[in-house]
Amino acid sequence: MMQQNDYGMRAFKTDSKIGLTLSGGGFRASIFHLGVIRRLEELGLMKNISVISAVSGGSIIAAYYVIEMERRLRENLSDLADNKKDIDQIRLEIFEQIAEDFFKALDHNLRCRALIFSPFYHPLRWLKSLWPVCSRSDLMQAEYDKWFYRNNSIDQLPSVTQRKINDTSFVFGPKLILNTTSLLDGSKVPFSRVPVSRFSEFGKVNKNTYKLSRIVGASSCVPGLFPPVPVKGDKLVDGGVSDNQGVEIMLEEQPDIILVSDASGQMEVIHSIKDHVVAVISRTMSILQFQVREKIINILKGWREVDKNAREFAFAHLFLNLKDRSNTPRVSSEFIQALGRIRTDLDQFSLIERESLMYHGYTLMNAQIIKHCTKLKEYISKETDLQQTTCPPLFLYEKKHPQKSALHRRERIKKVLVIGKQKLFTLRSLKKYPWKIGPIVFFVWFLPLLYLYLSGMGHIDWLQDHIGEPFLDYLKGFCPQWIRLIITKILGLEDWSMFTRVATIALCLGLAIYLLSFVMYLLIRKVVSALDAKEYERLSGGTPFTLHWQIFSGYNKDSQEDQKE
Repeated sequence: MMQQNDYGMRAFKTDSKIGLTLSGGGFRASIFHLGVIRRLEELGLMKNISVISAVSGGSIIAAYYVIEMERRLRENLSDLADNKKDIDQIRLEIFEQIAEDFFKALDHNLRCRALIFSPFYHPLRWLKSLWPVCSRSDLMQAEYDKWFYRNNSIDQLPSVTQRKINDTSFVFGPKLILNTTSLLDGSKVPFSRVPVSRFSEFGKVNKNTYKLSRIVGASSCVPGLFPPVPVKGDKLVDGGVSDNQGVEIMLEEQPDIILVSDASGQMEVIHSIKDHVVAVISRTMSILQFQVREKIINILKGWREVDKNAREFAFAHLFLNLKDRSNTPRVSSEFIQALGRIRTDLDQFSLIERESLMYHGYTLMNAQIIKHCTKLKEYISKETDLQQTTCPPLFLYEKKHPQKSALHRRERIKKVLVIGKQKLFTLRSLKKYPWKIGPIVFFVWFLPLLYLYLSGMGHIDWLQDHIGEPFLDYLKGFCPQWIRLIITKILGLEDWSMFTRVATIALCLGLAIYLLSFVMYLLIRKVVSALDAKEYERLSGGTPFTLHWQIFSGYNKDSQEDQKE
């Protein structure tokens, strides 16, 4: 059943093919998928994945992970060739390095850098974005390049096309498929290192030089939030529009085993709904996504039914609760609903949010493999105990010291996860640390604005002469007199000069609000990072990135968590 290659690796039979799909869901999905990948690395399965099909947030982490794993493995070729280290040990060490680097990038809050405060971080690109030459999507792609992809092209993805056991290429990586959707014809448009046939410019592998950040940007281009990404005459958006799990494209690769990591949201039953347009459209979109997801699950079941002896799949989704599975490591049931509602934005995630999402993905995939993948378990080393898992410090602390556990500790973790659904960084920070962040908002933002408003009223004539009138005179060239009359009538103003006065105040206050908000954001981000680290250390007994996950065998049925549930 197994063979050994030159590096002492356990390898699959050549006729076996494993596929891994990573769903969309922003950075929430990326972090959840990291937990899944960690468990697959521990089991020695990740190196045997033949194909990865990724969507949106899954594409972000998948592209970064496979490129970095291949690059860093090449740097360790001498250790592999001399048998100084086992391949699984090296891969797990590299995983921890990649995860740490990924989280350091998240700490910079990419969404705020690219969308809200782009004039400060990308001044030239921001100026271009005011015209059709550039868009918000380009600003986000610039952040991807800076922190993840380093201007790499699709051609830099792992080059494995045949998995020969004695070939060193076995070490380096799977075929990665990045899924997008065409707005023009509604079709799925997958990208991989293998050229895309519909684009004649990509006729050969060495011509497949489109920037990886652009394709990942298209795969994670949420309609409405980002404008469509133009690629060689097509307009591409989020692959989750057509298949947020990436399963249908995976089936075309004809795998024997499929592992699905699904961190997308799920539709919840509601008892009433408001009649206004926004609520109805939002609910309609949720229903459509729910129906697509159900269709994908039914397709998977039908695919397995064709040949139960040869085909199997494991499906790990964010709301899955392992409470009824005995002796199974898991995230406590009280945290699951909050984890499922955490924002999907491309912004900063706290240490508690990261570790909870990762551990949830980790335990779910492990449990689903145990329950549904009999064939896959045959390929896992006999020395590997599927019941023996590692555990992060945040959850290991209570298992090691149940007598020291306290209700307020668990309530604090839950509160942080519940607050995590808030999309606005400042409001989220205020809810977590009201007595620490509140004074910053008051003294750095509100008080200066109040002073500027009161002092500005005394200098309104100067402001109107030097700022308001020149600006509005410029607008007159684009604004006919009849439109100016309509504007003054609607606003209840006497004449256009009164409008210039009001507009001058609004313009100056708007600029002041924006500048002070940026200063406040920088200060809050620094303070919140320090507070998050301190709270994490208090709740976990360890400092971030100084304690690796530790072995935890079995489930402690005497812990307070088990007694509660």
